[in-house]
Amino acid sequence: MRIIKRVGTITGITILYLIGSLNRSFADGLSLNGDVIYTMSENEFAGKMTTKSTLSQVYSFVFNKKITGTMGLSGDIRASQNKVDSTENSTIAPSLFLDMNNKYFNSNIGYQVNDRFLATGNSINTTSKNAIFSTAPAGFPSLRFNYNELQSKDRFSLVNSRQSYMSASTDYTIKRLNLLYNYSSSTLNDFVSQIKQENPTHLGTVSYNNSFFDNRLNISTNVGVTNSTSTSISLSGVPQTFPDKKDASNGLYAIDTLPGDGQLSDYPSLIDDNKSSDTGIDLNGSYRNIGLKLKNTDTINTIYIYIDTLDSNIANMNFGWNIYYSNDLSGLIWSFATVSDSSYDEVNKRFKLVFSVPINALFFKAVNTTYDSSAQKISVTEIEAIGSISKKTSVTVETITDRQYGGMNLSLRPTEKTGISYNINYDESKQSPIDRKDTNINQGIVLSYAMSKYASFFLNYQSQKTESTSSKSIGSNNYTFSLSTNPMETINGSIALGRFESLSGDDKTSETTSENINMFFRLYSGIDLGTGFTSSKTDDLISGTKTATNSVNGNLTLIPKNSINILINGAFSSSTSDTGRETSSSQSEALTSTVNITPSRFVNLSANIQHLPETKQNYSINTRLPGSLQMNINYNVSQTGAETMGGSIYWNISRYLYISSSYTTTLTHNSTGDRSNLYSIALLIRR
Repeated sequence: MRIIKRVGTITGITILYLIGSLNRSFADGLSLNGDVIYTMSENEFAGKMTTKSTLSQVYSFVFNKKITGTMGLSGDIRASQNKVDSTENSTIAPSLFLDMNNKYFNSNIGYQVNDRFLATGNSINTTSKNAIFSTAPAGFPSLRFNYNELQSKDRFSLVNSRQSYMSASTDYTIKRLNLLYNYSSSTLNDFVSQIKQENPTHLGTVSYNNSFFDNRLNISTNVGVTNSTSTSISLSGVPQTFPDKKDASNGLYAIDTLPGDGQLSDYPSLIDDNKSSDTGIDLNGSYRNIGLKLKNTDTINTIYIYIDTLDSNIANMNFGWNIYYSNDLSGLIWSFATVSDSSYDEVNKRFKLVFSVPINALFFKAVNTTYDSSAQKISVTEIEAIGSISKKTSVTVETITDRQYGGMNLSLRPTEKTGISYNINYDESKQSPIDRKDTNINQGIVLSYAMSKYASFFLNYQSQKTESTSSKSIGSNNYTFSLSTNPMETINGSIALGRFESLSGDDKTSETTSENINMFFRLYSGIDLGTGFTSSKTDDLISGTKTATNSVNGNLTLIPKNSINILINGAFSSSTSDTGRETSSSQSEALTSTVNITPSRFVNLSANIQHLPETKQNYSINTRLPGSLQMNINYNVSQTGAETMGGSIYWNISRYLYISSSYTTTLTHNSTGDRSNLYSIALLIRR
């Protein structure tokens, strides 16, 4: 049994009562769980007091029984109630699953019901059915089948829809040649708006990988074809606006905590139309920048992120999403787009991210700012950009897309010091009945040479071109030269020169040249210095605007002893823009320092200070004392001057008894002197 209770109240204090958490295993394979959470808050702002109370109760009866050695039956009955002040909603949701797994195949059949009773007097009933079957016998083609269906109705006839998704795939590897075929079909019937949508898709791929001459020559190639038919029907006979998937020329991916700038790496598997294949990207972490480049600039209002996971609770998890877009042909500078709604579609196994307003751009990416650390592995399989299409002369809209794509990577190492590689990717799609054709070709060559163990250089040329019957062709050329050196163990550095050209038709629209120097010095044992210098010039040949940017950065690491670590980071940049009629300039600077002191394995002291552009401070003391007692004290000053102080205690008294307590006070330096205080105490008893 778990009891968490926060007591005491003064102005600005949030009072939290967490009562419950029954977890009693009363028989083998059977358990009863319950959580009761009560919260009440009082806050004073500009002399005005506000209060709010919430009571949440969740109970579940869970069972998991083995019928035979290969067959199991599991399920649960969940009941919940959520009351905010006088507004009350409740839910009851039974589910049942049958598993059968042996050395020949794996299968699962599930049936779930969810009844929600709303404070408005309305109730929504949702029924879910799903089935999975897969087999991978040695020496034979593997098979996988998946079916999901979701039906929703309410008492007032405001909701009445049925969704279904089915996919079947097989793949077989003959030595180094892999053959894959996948068929999928999604259907939506909205009986309220009287709209029906169907989307069957056929996908076939052939891939080959091999190496020769003791891995000196490596070849990787693939060819794929898809045929997709999208049919949208207005059952009422009234013309409608329907979702319209936009064609992409490449998938993009990177882990980047600063999504506002920076190029993403090419990731073609994100747009290969195979929603059941793991791309190697997971959502079990934050700041996954998952994007795509469209074949042409287009207007988008929704992004779909398709996933594959065994976690059945993903729809109830908290994921934070941001959307960025770019019309920079290099995909370097990104703008922020507001997400008005984000949800998880259980039937199609995808996150749906809806923009506040439609956006016209060439690049789009979704960034997960938060994730659920308790989730099982969540594999990303595909990304789609969705616009809209309106048909005023007919109630039926049918679009057929035929796509052929392929690529080859060839790498050769003629000597131990020399490496040459060439890559080419081709993608062509045709749409009817609008008779549109899009072709995208990417190719490049890379040369590397290690002159000695102290120095090596790298040459790279990449070319991209997109042609379309609906717009003028666009493209780019990217040239890079870099030299890296390591004259001694305590010094290393690199110099990079680059040139990027944007093309429209046969005309060059802009060109950018850049220079970058990075150096690292180990000045003394425990003293490391890193420096970097960057300069770039961009000439917009259409508008005549010329932009020059220069930046310098450095970091100093000091480790006078193992228990003390000091890191100082600084950066300065300036930019000048000349339109031919007027000149403008700007500059920015940043300076931060971090100090960590660990006098013993029981105590850690840390300080994080931002000196520029504005001052922010954070200090904390963490202790781990004998008897499983942990304490924390912290103090923060924000860039606006608001001060926050607090501390917490966590004590594992015994294997059954836990206690924790925390206190936080915040003082805002404004005209009304707003202040808030937060206290908490928690007692957990488990059996």
